[in-house]
Amino acid sequence: MGYTVFMKRITFVFSFFIIVLLPLFTVEVYTSELQSTTNQEIHFKSYNGPVTVYNTMAQIRAIGTALGIPIANGAFEAGNPERYFVMHLIDEEADGLGADILIIGENAAVDHIRNLRAIISAYLESAYQYTKEDSDTLATFITVYNAVYRFDINNFREKYNEIVLNNLSSDIVGLSTDYADWPGNTQIIIPLTGRKAGSLSAIDTSVISDQQVVDNIREKSDMGIDIRSDMAELKDREADEAFENAKKAAEEAANAAKDVRNAQKSADEATNQAKTSARQAAQAKSDAVHAQKASDKEPENEILAEKARMAAENAVTKAKEAATAAEEAQNAQNKLLDAQKQAQKQADKASEEQIFADKKRSEAQNETKEIAKDTTKLPQKDELISMTYGLKITDKSKLLSTLVIIDSKTGKEVKTSSINVIRGRTVYQAGNQFIAIAGKNEGNAAIRLILIDGLTLEMTKQSEDPVSENAILINHGGFYYTVIKRNKVWVLGKYSKELELVAETPFSVLETTPIFIKDNSISVVDSENRIHVLAAESLGKN
Repeated sequence: MGYTVFMKRITFVFSFFIIVLLPLFTVEVYTSELQSTTNQEIHFKSYNGPVTVYNTMAQIRAIGTALGIPIANGAFEAGNPERYFVMHLIDEEADGLGADILIIGENAAVDHIRNLRAIISAYLESAYQYTKEDSDTLATFITVYNAVYRFDINNFREKYNEIVLNNLSSDIVGLSTDYADWPGNTQIIIPLTGRKAGSLSAIDTSVISDQQVVDNIREKSDMGIDIRSDMAELKDREADEAFENAKKAAEEAANAAKDVRNAQKSADEATNQAKTSARQAAQAKSDAVHAQKASDKEPENEILAEKARMAAENAVTKAKEAATAAEEAQNAQNKLLDAQKQAQKQADKASEEQIFADKKRSEAQNETKEIAKDTTKLPQKDELISMTYGLKITDKSKLLSTLVIIDSKTGKEVKTSSINVIRGRTVYQAGNQFIAIAGKNEGNAAIRLILIDGLTLEMTKQSEDPVSENAILINHGGFYYTVIKRNKVWVLGKYSKELELVAETPFSVLETTPIFIKDNSISVVDSENRIHVLAAESLGKN
């Protein structure tokens, strides 16, 4: 489908959150083309714009990996409290869930929910042996869960053990929906079931996908169908894993029952032998007493004395045999008790795993039914809409904006750009893209000229040179003019629609200089507020 349409300058003056439409900018597209690039972070305010230092996704995930490896190796803490830090808090004897607490320190630079989820995902992958796909699913739910229950310390008290609660702070627990609040003010709770790394259920999926969390995810324009389906599928596999565990435990319980029967037989035999030995010992003792009495009556009778001696030795022997038999009987009883305990343990484990499997299967089935219902509410894939564009204010005090696509027939906002820091409320058409000044001067953020794709509304390129915070953007003759910093001074730069710098003034200009265009001349002022008239083509003296 052709996307080339005639677009002119878009310059708007807005009220807070008021959308202004531009009817000239209309084009028909299929809703599926827009849905395929729907912004997935609609509940989180992230920084979306140019940056000073660009980190690859591999570098971002490496942060989580570095946290996870020590935990996998048995550590209870990892990372740097000033940047990214995790506490592994478990207590098998305590009531309630254990948890990992991920702390975003004051010097952390993460400013986008996508990147935060990548860190969490990589952590889960390295610490608990989840696949990347499952880690990504869990990370999404963990962030939403922590945003839903931000500051809700009572909710955490109901679920977690004392060691976890003792490390939570009510004024920073959970995750803010505004990235600016993250550094130094975040404790992300990752609930643990107590199952070992490698289990699909090491993380408690039921807790992080409760009804409030799911309802929040359903508020997305795509109703979170894909991510919810991923969670339902994960729970289904959890059920399969638990069922296999239950089956194995049941087999072990059956073997343990056989051990109990064998131990019972051995215990019975040992008990009977002990009773026989005890009777024999008692009889030998009695015989020894009678033999000794007979010998005492006839002290000179050597035969009776010998009989008394032999009877006494036999009594001692039988007493030892009886003691040994009693000890063996006790050992046999102890083995029987151990076998009974092991059999009961395996039977309990089989029952617990089956209950767990049934729970996960039920959750997966219920969620799948709800997903199926919600799927029918989404626009049909082949539905055509006629779309137009607009800007809306995202920060009233700083007059920052974002680009939106609107259905020109219904007036409904179809898609919102993740680039929420457009400056000056000025956007121009540049081929099939838009060009604007965007960004902030804070942290790793930067102010640059950027290109925004007209369909995805995502940034495709940023200029190399910093742009003045108060600069205006002017379009003339297919080129774009603004104030940039070159060699530590401010100059007027001229850019092509591909954001290539093609000319600059040979002298510094006032950072807040007006830019006035008449015919093919451009006037600017220098730091002394002196006007200079330049040739638009070369930015040299006219």
